[in-house]
Amino acid sequence: MRIPKVMRTKQVAQIIAVVAVLCIFFTQQVGDHSSSTVVPVSASQTGPSDNGGGYPPIHPTAGEQALKSWPGPGDTDALLAKIATLEQTVAAQEAGDTAALKAKIATLEQKVAAQETQPATNLQGGEKVIGRNLPGANSQAALKHVLANGWESSDVHVTQDQHHRNDICLYQGNCNLHGENILGRCFCLPGFTGPECEEATDKPLCTNNDDKCFYTEEAGVFAISLSRWHMAQEAELAMWNGNAGKKAGKAGTGDRIDEHLKDFSNYVSVGADGNNLGNFIEVGTGPWTQSLTMMKARGFSVNKYVIMEPGAINYAANTPGTVYRDGQIDGFDGKTVVINAGGEHLDLFYEAFDTVMIVNVLEHVLNGASILRNLYNALKPGGLLIFQDRWWDQEGAPGSERAEMDMDVLFHPIRMKKVVFEQFLSGFEVIYDRRDEEVASFHTGGRNYEGTYFIGRKKMTQC
Repeated sequence: MRIPKVMRTKQVAQIIAVVAVLCIFFTQQVGDHSSSTVVPVSASQTGPSDNGGGYPPIHPTAGEQALKSWPGPGDTDALLAKIATLEQTVAAQEAGDTAALKAKIATLEQKVAAQETQPATNLQGGEKVIGRNLPGANSQAALKHVLANGWESSDVHVTQDQHHRNDICLYQGNCNLHGENILGRCFCLPGFTGPECEEATDKPLCTNNDDKCFYTEEAGVFAISLSRWHMAQEAELAMWNGNAGKKAGKAGTGDRIDEHLKDFSNYVSVGADGNNLGNFIEVGTGPWTQSLTMMKARGFSVNKYVIMEPGAINYAANTPGTVYRDGQIDGFDGKTVVINAGGEHLDLFYEAFDTVMIVNVLEHVLNGASILRNLYNALKPGGLLIFQDRWWDQEGAPGSERAEMDMDVLFHPIRMKKVVFEQFLSGFEVIYDRRDEEVASFHTGGRNYEGTYFIGRKKMTQC
C-alpha cells in the first residue's frame, strides 16, 4: 500500500517563512512612507518644511503621495528576485523530498514483495518462523531460504564452566574458552590448537552459508553458531509439523522407533522386565520419544520421567500423536516432567539421574561436546547410559563428499568424529556396544553409517 502524500512539517515551515518575509517587507515599506507615527530624524534627512524644525510634517497629502510613489522600480525588481529565489529553493526541496519519498516507497514495496514470495524470513528475529508461524511451510522452504540467504552469524560460543565435578584427577579447565573439555581432553574450535587450545592458528573464512568454518580435522563439527542452529531447528519443526497428519492418532510412532528397538536388542541389557529405572531422563525426544516404546516393551517403571526437548512446546501444540501433548505421558501421570530446552542446559543437573537416554540426537544440537559433558555430569556414579549416535569420519570436511549445503547437512549440522565419542564413552563401563557393520539400520535404505548403540554404567571415578 502506497504512503499517502501529506504536507510535511518542513514544507509548511518554508511557506510560513516566505509569507513572513513578504509581510515584514511590506510593513517596512508602507511604514517608511505612510505611518502616522512621528519619527525623529536629523536635519539633513528632512526636506523643506513649513516650520523649519527637525521633524517632517506628516499629513494625508504627503501620505498619499508616498503610497503613489511606492515601490520604485528597483524595489520591485529586488523583491521579485527574492521571491523567485525562494520559490526555486522550495521547488528544489520539494523535488528532493519527493524523490526521497519515492525511493523509500520503492524500497518498502520491494520488501513487501520479497516477504510475500519468500516463506522463510528472519528465523531468529521472531517475525515469522519456519514450521511454527508459517502455515504450509516445509523443510524444502527452509533449505531454499538457507541457500539464498544463509544465516546471520557463524560466531561459536563455548561453555564457561567445563569442570567434571568430583573427578578431581581430570583436567577441569575450560580450554581457554577456545574449545570444549570432555573428560579432561580439550577439543579446540577452528583457529586454535594445543592441549588447552592456547595456540592460535589459521581459521577458514566464515561465509554464513556453509559449515566450513565450524570444522576441525581432529573433531569434525562439534559446535555451531546460534543462528545456524536455529535454521536446523526450524527445518526440523517444519518437517514434523508437515507430517503431522500422517502421524495423527498414532502416539509413540515415527522417527525410526522400530529400528532403534531392534538394534538395541529390545533393550534387554537395560535390565530385567519390570525394573525401576529411578529418576529417568530422555534428552532430545522429538514428539514421540524413544523411551516410551522401551518402557512399554519391558514394563519398566520410573520415579520421575523427564522429557528434555527444545521443540516440546511446538510439538505439543502442533503435532498430533505427541506423547506428552497434555503435559503427561500415558501411564506415567504425576511423574512426567517436560522441559522445553536442549541438552546444553542439562548442566543445571548434577548427579540427579539414575538413567539417561539419548538416541540419534547429537547431530541436531548446538554444541555436541558440551552435551556429552552434561550427560556425564547429570548421571549418578553407577548410573545407566542408553546412547546411540553416528560418527562422521568418512564425510571429511564440509563439501568434500557431498554438497556444502543440502537437506541432510541442513538438518544435521553437528558432525563429530569417532575420537570425540570414544573420549566420552571412556567414562563408562560397557554393558552393550554394537557398532558399524553390526548395526542393521546403519546399512538399510541406502545408508552407509558408522556409529554405535551403547549401554553402559558411569564409572565410580575416572582416577
